[in-house]
Amino acid sequence: MPKRRSKRSISPRAIVVLVVLALVLFVIGEGYLMLRTDRGQILAARWLGQGDEPRVTQIVSRNIRHGLGAAGVVQDSIHELPPPSAIRAADAGDSAIDSGRAPRLRWRIGLPPDASLLQTHYALAQSLEDDGIEVLKGRERVGRLEDQQVVLLIGSGGRATHEIVLSRMPVEAGDPAQPDARMAIVVYGFGDDLDLAAEFLKLPAPFAVALPAGTRDSPGLFKAAREQGREVVLHLPLEPINYPQVDPGPGTILVTMKPQDIARTVRRYLEQAGPVAAV
Repeated sequence: MPKRRSKRSISPRAIVVLVVLALVLFVIGEGYLMLRTDRGQILAARWLGQGDEPRVTQIVSRNIRHGLGAAGVVQDSIHELPPPSAIRAADAGDSAIDSGRAPRLRWRIGLPPDASLLQTHYALAQSLEDDGIEVLKGRERVGRLEDQQVVLLIGSGGRATHEIVLSRMPVEAGDPAQPDARMAIVVYGFGDDLDLAAEFLKLPAPFAVALPAGTRDSPGLFKAAREQGREVVLHLPLEPINYPQVDPGPGTILVTMKPQDIARTVRRYLEQAGPVAAV
């Protein structure tokens, strides 16, 4: 009888190659689908320096509006400014804060006199960070109308798509809704006696308080100040020249800390403090 030929089995190496090819095709397919989403476009711009630039700009615009809304900014206060190419040469140095390619869009956001530039900036940055968008640069200045301004470059992957000017108009003299302020009293140095601090906060006098974060009693102090309607300043101690002979106390920012650790610490303290008028 003729011998029956044995079936040739697939080698393990071939199986491994097929599995790898299948995984590669799967990753490519998932990557393609991801790139078609807004999130994928932002990630591609941030990590690969790629992406559809007009679409990325549109996505960033939408997220900025959402972040400003979360910060309590009404949409009617957002005004589009002329593009960088239309700015007079004399103004170019005043508006541009990046030596690289100019952002595609420039917006001016008008804030009321009692608004906090710090809190608006922080709320906007937090909202954008959750979506993978970055505040690349920022600086403070005084505008031509004596308005306090914070100028931000916003984008992804180190490339700015927007220049945002947060502008807080000064209080007009004689405005009954905004009485002229001559002096602001800020009380600090609250000890470890939370009950005593709570009683002090009840005093019938107009004053703000500077409270530390990162201590055992910090949450209770912030809560007591909010309950009494006090304006809060975050008391953030910095390392003095003669440290450690002079110790500013817990929560001190040290020069030996890495930049990312400083940013993480300050962010944690701001989140613990809640809305603050200043730091």
